[in-house]
Amino acid sequence: MFNGDRVFLTSPLAFEEYLTWCTKNHAPAWMSVQPFSGRNSVYCVEKLFFDFDSKDLNLAWKEANNLATMLQNSYGVQPLVCFSGSKGYHVYVWLSEIEQFDSVENAKRFYQTSQELLLKGLSFKTLDKQVLGDIKRLARIPYSVHEKSLKTCTPITMDRTELFIDDLKNYRNHGLSESFCNLCKSKNKQKTQRLANRFIPQSHKDTRPCINAALTTDLCGIAGHSMRIAVATEFLNRGFSPEQTAELFKSQSDYNIKKSLYYVRDILTRSYRPFKCSTIRKLGFCLQNCPRRPIET
Repeated sequence: MFNGDRVFLTSPLAFEEYLTWCTKNHAPAWMSVQPFSGRNSVYCVEKLFFDFDSKDLNLAWKEANNLATMLQNSYGVQPLVCFSGSKGYHVYVWLSEIEQFDSVENAKRFYQTSQELLLKGLSFKTLDKQVLGDIKRLARIPYSVHEKSLKTCTPITMDRTELFIDDLKNYRNHGLSESFCNLCKSKNKQKTQRLANRFIPQSHKDTRPCINAALTTDLCGIAGHSMRIAVATEFLNRGFSPEQTAELFKSQSDYNIKKSLYYVRDILTRSYRPFKCSTIRKLGFCLQNCPRRPIET
């Protein structure tokens, strides 16, 4: 991460040089949680990553330890817990075998489903939910020094004692089973089929007037961004495919098919329901002559 962008390292020597540079320059030492086949190309899932973060370090430890213990007892895995060097703990859970995929989208879907299954029925105050499902997640490199606290990012045991490098070899040998991975893939296949059955192209004639009007408006700013989500959600729920939905934004001044398709697919995976008229009204996109608009008295 020498220039704030992702760097693809291809050899142990390059990795060592990167760590040396970070140490000398008091810079954070990051690495991707998943293996990459290129500078920005994830092709497989090797392990799952959970981030517990809190000003109350003991609470973060308690919840990270609870998750690790539950996974160990319920799934027979050996999670690796690392002190982040600051105010949190990371929990790594390996798969018994690396799962390879033909696209980043499929890898992301598998990764997200795996995390959702492991967390089902559980609730943690300090778990960072924003990073769940992030297939391109970065994490601090174990044994690197935190640039602010100057503390070491340290792998630890369930008793909170430090682990040495040689102690880490067996963690990947006690990963989530093949049957668990197959269950995740089966659930994704079923979901994909359900979504495919929804993709029956429809016309625009029955679409709400405010949605159609938004397609001819340059949607910018925070409200405009929210309205783009509303438009995409509306058409996805009406049976349009991601490709068809992304093309609807051609009238936007910043239109980019790749970015539009990326955001539309992300909306699809989140299973959003159409925005309520009241929500669109708050965003400022309700039409004065809309027949659905409440009569003001």
